[in-house]
Amino acid sequence: MLQKQLLAMLAFVPICFAQNVVESYVDLGIGLAPAGFNSPAYHADAGDDLHFRRWFGEAEVGVDTADDQQTRTGFTVRAHGLFMFRATTSWRFGGGLHYSSLNTTTYTKHNHWPVVAAMYENDWFRANLEYLLPGGDRLYRLTGPLVDMSFRIAGGFFFRERVAGFAFRNPYGGDSHYHPGAEADIGLMYVFGDGDRR
Repeated sequence: MLQKQLLAMLAFVPICFAQNVVESYVDLGIGLAPAGFNSPAYHADAGDDLHFRRWFGEAEVGVDTADDQQTRTGFTVRAHGLFMFRATTSWRFGGGLHYSSLNTTTYTKHNHWPVVAAMYENDWFRANLEYLLPGGDRLYRLTGPLVDMSFRIAGGFFFRERVAGFAFRNPYGGDSHYHPGAEADIGLMYVFGDGDRR
C-alpha cells in the first residue's frame, strides 16, 4: 500500500512541475536613499517568479550601497517574498514580507515588515502596489506604500522603477509624532526566458 502511495506521489510531482513557470531576473540601478543615508546609492537584485495555475510567488534578494551618514560606511542587504492569487487576467492580490539588514563598521540593524499587496500586469507593464505594515522595528515604526513598476524596453529587457513613501517616528527626537520620508530608484532589469511573467 505504501509503495502505491509513493509511486502515486512520484507520478504527481512531474505533472505538478510541468504546470509551473519559474522565471529568474536580475537588475542593476541607481537611486536616492532616504534621510540618514548617503545618495546616490547603487543596487543589484536577483529574483524568481513562480506561476502555478492561479497562484503566484516571488522571491528577491538584493544589496545597495546606501551607507549610514554618521559612520559613512556600510551597505544594506534586502529581501522580500510575496504570495498572491490571480483574481482576473491582469490583477493579483496577496501579501508577504520585506526584510533588510544594514551593515556598518560599528553596528548591524535588522528589520522586517509584513506586506499587503496588489499587482497589475499586462504584456508590457507591471505595477506591484504594496503597503508595508509596522514590523520588527519597534523604535521607528516605519510604515507606508511602495510602488514597484517595470516597463518592457525590448525582448527580456525592462526599465524598472521603485518609489516608496513612508512615515516613521524618531524615538530620540523627544516626540512621538510621525515624520515623512521617501526613497526612489531606477534600473535596468533582464528577465531570463521572459515567458508568462509579463
